[in-house]
Amino acid sequence: MKSKSLSNPTLSQNAASLGVYRFGVAVAVFIALVAGIYLWKDRQDTLDREEARGDLLTRILFNHVSRTLESSSAIMTVANQGSSSNSPTQSQLKSAIEKSSFIRSLSMLTEDGRVLASSEDGVVNQSVSWQQLGLERDVGDDLAAGRWQPVRNLFDLNRSDVRLKDIAILPLSMRMKRADGQVVRWMVLINPQDLIAGFAESVDDQCDAVYVFDYAGRILASSSQRWFPHDQLFTDMPAVKGVAKNQDFGRYIDILKDAKQDSEHLEVHYRTAAQLPLTVAVAISRSRVEGEWWLTSKGSIGMSVLMLLATFVLTRHIAAIWARREEDRLAMSNALNDAEAANQAKSAFLAQMSHEIRTPINSMVGMTELALGTRLNPEQKDYLEMSRTASQSLLRLIDDILDFTRLGANRLTLDQTLFDLHTACQQALKGFAFQAEQKKIDLYLDIDSDVPQLMMGDPLRLGQVLQNLLGNALKFSEMGWVKLSVRKNEVSEHQVVCDFEVTDTGIGIPAEKIQLIFSPFSQADASVNRKYGGSGLGLSIARNLVQLMQGEIKVQSREGEGSTFSFTATFETPSPELLHKQIIPQQQIATGFSAISHSVDVVLVESNPFAREILRNLLAAQQIKPQEIVTPVALQTCLEDWLKQGLNRQTLWVIDHSMLAFIESAYLLAQDESKWRSLSWVVLSDFGLNHDVQNLCALARTLGVRVLNLYKPVTGLELQNALTSMSQRDEVDEEILKPSAFKTKHTGKILVVEDTPMNQQLARWTLEKLGCTVEIAENGEAALQKIRADAYDLILMDLQMPGMDGLTATYEIRHIEVTEALKMTPIVAMTAHVLDEDRALAKKAGMQDFLIKPVLADEFQRVLNKFL
Repeated sequence: MKSKSLSNPTLSQNAASLGVYRFGVAVAVFIALVAGIYLWKDRQDTLDREEARGDLLTRILFNHVSRTLESSSAIMTVANQGSSSNSPTQSQLKSAIEKSSFIRSLSMLTEDGRVLASSEDGVVNQSVSWQQLGLERDVGDDLAAGRWQPVRNLFDLNRSDVRLKDIAILPLSMRMKRADGQVVRWMVLINPQDLIAGFAESVDDQCDAVYVFDYAGRILASSSQRWFPHDQLFTDMPAVKGVAKNQDFGRYIDILKDAKQDSEHLEVHYRTAAQLPLTVAVAISRSRVEGEWWLTSKGSIGMSVLMLLATFVLTRHIAAIWARREEDRLAMSNALNDAEAANQAKSAFLAQMSHEIRTPINSMVGMTELALGTRLNPEQKDYLEMSRTASQSLLRLIDDILDFTRLGANRLTLDQTLFDLHTACQQALKGFAFQAEQKKIDLYLDIDSDVPQLMMGDPLRLGQVLQNLLGNALKFSEMGWVKLSVRKNEVSEHQVVCDFEVTDTGIGIPAEKIQLIFSPFSQADASVNRKYGGSGLGLSIARNLVQLMQGEIKVQSREGEGSTFSFTATFETPSPELLHKQIIPQQQIATGFSAISHSVDVVLVESNPFAREILRNLLAAQQIKPQEIVTPVALQTCLEDWLKQGLNRQTLWVIDHSMLAFIESAYLLAQDESKWRSLSWVVLSDFGLNHDVQNLCALARTLGVRVLNLYKPVTGLELQNALTSMSQRDEVDEEILKPSAFKTKHTGKILVVEDTPMNQQLARWTLEKLGCTVEIAENGEAALQKIRADAYDLILMDLQMPGMDGLTATYEIRHIEVTEALKMTPIVAMTAHVLDEDRALAKKAGMQDFLIKPVLADEFQRVLNKFL
């Protein structure tokens, strides 16, 4: 028997229709609910964004006005200190303000308003009314702000017929005592619109306002004559009442009416400081914001209505369309917000990012430096050197984004310092030793013997290029080898051009993608980014840095057959005087291994043809022609022949650790121990010796073989030092490296102003090792207390600290020194901020040098040599 639903098609269709309608109603209710929540939240987010924008704009405006008033105060202070008992001349006053675009004039007046001196023509001995200027209020020696005046200068002020429309002045005054004891009042006239210049464009000129007012609520500068006309009093403003209650900042909603009695809801943000005579404010129209939100939301509302009226058949499609539309809208909104935030805070973000990351790295690098200054054996020293190299590589990676930004703005310049080119190339390769060991990839360094060792250039930027190229070569290679070759190209009287070549056996690059890889944020293929990662900035930065080094970068590659990146770089030839100052043993430069080659037999044991050729060239450059062993069988035969000869002549083996593994421990033990005392091994390894080779080396040492381990790649000087050391010492493996002493001891009392405890301790240890007495202050307030209580020979000042920051503290210290006629103490910035703007701010505050964290001992040494 069939069921009723099947026997009655009409009933079945009605049930299905009812289910569709029920589903449609449920979807409609859901859409209506989601649309309502979304619109409410979107409106709230819009208001929150406008609130955040108003607060940010107020902060920036406050900083601008503060700097303007500080500059005005400084000019008046300098003018008062620079003048003698006689009144300053007009030309002197004009010279004092000629570089300040916002100052109209500078004048010196008596307490009763008579002009003693002025940068203007024809106003000396005239009198002005302090009440007319709005400066009748006694504020002591603080900076006072007067009233907005519709005139051009002080001369026009006493003329009743001069009332300009678009030109005005704002008087600022300070009471000071001159050298002869006379109390005068200095006054500058500034353009009030300069206080808000550039900020009025950030708000709506009809509905919003950017304005400045004094303690009484009088408008001194305004972008809106509709809401806040110039020179009008608004005594009932909540901002005025808040400032009267010593509130430095705040926000409130106010309702204002204009001359036409049109009202507006304004969200007002205000900010001031106790030492400032005025308050800045930004008023954002809530009505305008909500009106714009309604206009931008009309599409969302209309779409919601259409979706509610859609048929039940398209319900699922409507939901999908809504989800996709919402996703796109949010993505566009996020992109717009990110772009706006980047434009407004790019410099601040980059500086903060660098500061926060560099602060812990400063401790890492500094502690490694201190550890390297203790007693270490060669293996420990190599590990710490690699740790230091890795930390420096991390710093370079952090600097990539900053460098890319500065390169795009043509603000990056190269340093010219004396450096060891061979060691720089070696350190660049050794930084990847562990990674290469993990991937079983061989690293080779091939430097021609005629390439100069010491050059003038920027080793940091050269290392950055090499790090990028070597890092890419290792990243895109799964097996094989990576080779760095250095050749001398051109030589002139004052310059040397070198060719650098990085070759790998990696995945290669398709021919059509070669030009793309040098573009920022680009890689040869999207799949490459998914598999290997990377930002795509490395090669773009490398190309720009090579161009700064007066060179050119090229690439040759075929897909699946590896790549060869080559570039040229120009270096300056160091002067003979500079070379003479370097602490390099003359015998290492002049004689080489000529003495060793006559008294010692050298055997090169290496199966890899690339490595063998490089080592052969290094030895040949030192007048050594070694016997070469390339197979384990030949090694065993050579060892047996050497034992049979029974010679007392010393023999040095330069042997790869992989070949050493073929020597049996039992064979060593079976021989007469006395025969091994004439044998020395220089064992070459990629990153470290495996367990079996370590045991073999330990056994050989007990039998009398002298063993020294070197990490590949090795330079000619490093190999030379190793062979010389092996020929002169009896027990190389037992010798502990002497602590590296600091070059010069200094006597001086240093105040370190630093908030991070680890960095405090690091600076104390390093400076005390240099012979200095160190005291610590955790912020600017503590530093001022110590300055008032004691005298110091040098101050190292961090810029960013809780409470009073380094810039403010430096301003205060310089102010104390000027007002109390104290000797000026050298102040050096010691910070993780690296932007050029930070250097300019530090110099403006009165700092005389700039140290970037992490600060190495050599940098401390340089500063101490300069100031102590």
